Amino acid sequence: MTGLDIDVRQLRKMQHSIVNLVTVGVIITVILAAIAAHVLLSMPFNIALLFGAFVSATGPAVITPIIRHVRVNNKVASTLQAEAVLNDGVSVILAALVFEWIVAALTGIKVVEFLLIRILNGVFFGIVSGIILIIPLRKTPLLTEQYARFCSLPLSILTPFAQLGLTGYF
Repeated sequence: MTGLDIDVRQLRKMQHSIVNLVTVGVIITVILAAIAAHVLLSMPFNIALLFGAFVSATGPAVITPIIRHVRVNNKVASTLQAEAVLNDGVSVILAALVFEWIVAALTGIKVVEFLLIRILNGVFFGIVSGIILIIPLRKTPLLTEQYARFCSLPLSILTPFAQLGLTGYF
């Protein structure tokens, strides 16, 4: 199961549920896992928060076999598959943010500034990358899976480097 296997028409019908699972669901999972790790394992809270970000990912490797063996209706299966594909990205970004916050040892208002800069950079480069990707795809009469991968590969490689450049790593 990859992002290219998702039925976009079915996805549009369930976008509210999927967005809730990928945002609110991930945040709740991270917080509850962090609290559990902090209380039960006596981890420092910042490390417990990183642990929560790591365990919040529910990739297709976990969800797809469950869907195959447990009978669920098509709407639930499609929602879970889309959530599994999209959830990984959110969880990875969240884990990277928490890790960078731990390493930077920021406190107070600097944490808020740090998060806002990272989030706004991500939104900006996501929008720019999406616009750049839409231009060649709209002009293509027949969109094949290989062409979509070919177009998205350079952007998926270059976007993180551009973000790192703006944040002062390069």
